[in-house]
Amino acid sequence: MALQIKPCEISDIDVVAAMMRDFYLIDAYPFDDKTAAQRIREFIAQPDWGRICLIENEGKVAGYYVLTYIYSFEFGGRMAFVDELYINPEFRARGAGKFAIDEILEFAKASGLKMLYLEVEPENYNAAKLYQSRGFEMSKRGLMRRPLN
Repeated sequence: MALQIKPCEISDIDVVAAMMRDFYLIDAYPFDDKTAAQRIREFIAQPDWGRICLIENEGKVAGYYVLTYIYSFEFGGRMAFVDELYINPEFRARGAGKFAIDEILEFAKASGLKMLYLEVEPENYNAAKLYQSRGFEMSKRGLMRRPLN
């Protein structure tokens, strides 16, 4: 495969939103096409928030990822959260996920990021194995959340 990363542009919104829908359906998360497209458009317009990239193979879209930025005093600078990483079924188990993670790591280091975080569903053993093979480890801290709306 000849994989490459392409930053998402406005013209890619429908493609990303369609993959996002497929990704959310895996775990039965709620999804609305119009809201997703609106959020993608807003995110692209704010490069300080992070980046959305397409993973391509010879002109075909193999997947996408979303990297969001935060600041940490503990780690001494900007960090990132791999908010989403989705590989289309036909490209799974063919190296596209490894390629994406390696590219994310390379980009993070080149950008001076201090730490990368990601989350993985407990039953997604293949993803967890991939992340561990690339140096990610489970944090001893639990990630807590609270909706605000």
